[in-house]
Amino acid sequence: MRTTAPRSRCARLAARALGFGRCRDGAAAVEFALVAPTLVLALLALFEFGIFAWNRHSLEYATEETARVVMTRTTVTDTLVAAEIKARATSIPADKITATVTQETVGTTTFVTMTVAYTYKYFLLGALVGLEPIVFTSKARVPLRPTS
Repeated sequence: MRTTAPRSRCARLAARALGFGRCRDGAAAVEFALVAPTLVLALLALFEFGIFAWNRHSLEYATEETARVVMTRTTVTDTLVAAEIKARATSIPADKITATVTQETVGTTTFVTMTVAYTYKYFLLGALVGLEPIVFTSKARVPLRPTS
């Protein structure tokens, strides 16, 4: 029978380290722990961009649709046009939208100019990173229908 001498502490630690390097238990968990933060950040960035694009498009849509409505009328008031813009902007609270409406007459044609602004504040990834709010602006200038 063979007897082995007790190993020194350094030899035991070296053997354990070599055994740890060969062991594959938990490798997938470690790899996931390394990759997961990047995937979560990418997912948050995707959501933030989607909401960003939706709000931008909503503001443009509200301005363009209101411009089309204004072109069919012979007279409008500035408050009516501003209220129409705010009502058409989906997903944006009306009190957060600034609508400026001006009318100017050139010859016999009256033009209505609508300038709409909304300050988009990041709330997911942009808020974590500390990005500054962005001001969306949309502008349209259309003629009123001439009176007959």
